[in-house]
Amino acid sequence: TRYVTLSYCWGILGDNAVTTKDNLSQRLQQISNSTLPKTIQDAIRVARLLKIKYLWVDALCIIQPTPNDSGDWAHESARMGSYYRNAYCTIAAATAADCNQGPFNKRFGVEYSLEPVKVKTRPFQGGLGGPKLEPCKTVFYPMIPSRDVAIDQSPLLSRGWVLQELVLSHRALYFTKDAVFWGCRRLAATEFCPSGTPDQLRDWRTLKSGWNGESMTSRILDVQKRLSTRNSLTVRDDGDWYNLAELFSRMKLTHQTDSLAAISGLAKAWAKGQPDEYVCGIWKRSLLQGLLWRQDPENANETVRRQRTASGSSEVYIAPSWSWVS
Repeated sequence: TRYVTLSYCWGILGDNAVTTKDNLSQRLQQISNSTLPKTIQDAIRVARLLKIKYLWVDALCIIQPTPNDSGDWAHESARMGSYYRNAYCTIAAATAADCNQGPFNKRFGVEYSLEPVKVKTRPFQGGLGGPKLEPCKTVFYPMIPSRDVAIDQSPLLSRGWVLQELVLSHRALYFTKDAVFWGCRRLAATEFCPSGTPDQLRDWRTLKSGWNGESMTSRILDVQKRLSTRNSLTVRDDGDWYNLAELFSRMKLTHQTDSLAAISGLAKAWAKGQPDEYVCGIWKRSLLQGLLWRQDPENANETVRRQRTASGSSEVYIAPSWSWVS
């Protein structure tokens, strides 16, 4: 049975946005669409337009914990990765910082031209007597909304759980401020380039925006593509694991104690490539590489603050001190 999943920022969730033991029996009978947060309502609209009958939303489909009941979060959190991995498509509400904002944004009638501009170039000599280097492309395009900039700077990519949601999804439809973007193992496209976004267009936008190195979005979609193609990664891809670990460490979690659960789906996908011992974010075969980490001084105080907020003290246990997850 085909279904779609929703990747979104929770924000402040009201009682109608979550399923608990208290409202489970009523939810099994009916869920009134009008009582749901706008992001979920709009996701239902997208699923219907895609002619897909089922939508999986974590807040609704997992019995959430309450002060008097732990729900089934402990069991279901370990299965989160498989829900996104087996979905037909993931709807990514990139712009909405809160579940009540919705993924759709008002447009202001801006039109973008895709007429090519040809630039004359020629090979040039590499440094230190190296070989002649060929220019990457001779055709550039006028400025249109950039996928990498739009998604990288969106509230969605600040949320820790989103990393495995997007990496494990076979297909993702991103709703951003200025455009709708599509990503899958075969195609990266936008509403302006439905047949595929030229590489030189993405590169130009990245450079123009002052990006240093490859964007978060490009790194995520690159691993997504290879996971979808091969079903699993191999021992040679442990560098990608720690690359994603670096991305994950930039993101935030409401509960820091969810850190290992939030990447458990990724770990299972890696383990299919070549079985190995995995402990707290580190693989035995690349143990030394996994131990070569340091805390970003700019985020050190923020990390301590979040830990104290989550536990009421600084003694919250997240992972062993030698693990980057800690």
